[in-house]
Amino acid sequence: MAGISDDELRNKTKEVSNTINDALKGIDDQIAAQHAEIDENPDMDVHQKEERFNKIDKLEEDRNDELEKVLMQVLPDAFAIVKETARRFKKNKKGTVNCLVSIRSTIKNDLPSAFFITSTYGFVPGTY
Repeated sequence: MAGISDDELRNKTKEVSNTINDALKGIDDQIAAQHAEIDENPDMDVHQKEERFNKIDKLEEDRNDELEKVLMQVLPDAFAIVKETARRFKKNKKGTVNCLVSIRSTIKNDLPSAFFITSTYGFVPGTY
């Protein structure tokens, strides 16, 4: 990745983000449809609502499983982006970064979480 421009590096980050979003789109649409059905039918029977919410819970579990798979798939690219970004930070005094940071949350079922960070950092020589 050392041979690509800053814009191409940013585009790589967008590609990773798009890969994740594309992999989860189907499940996210199903979850949204279930929520919409509940919202559109305020007179729905309690048992029917409970059935819908149970289906949403199952879909969210499936989404978390799929998210873990796709994060493992994009991990090499995400690592390469972060590594190249760090190399460029070291080399440049000012830069803009877009990167994917994948962490494992130990709070709930050890499921992965994804955070996209966009920041501009200005480095002043001698103030580290």
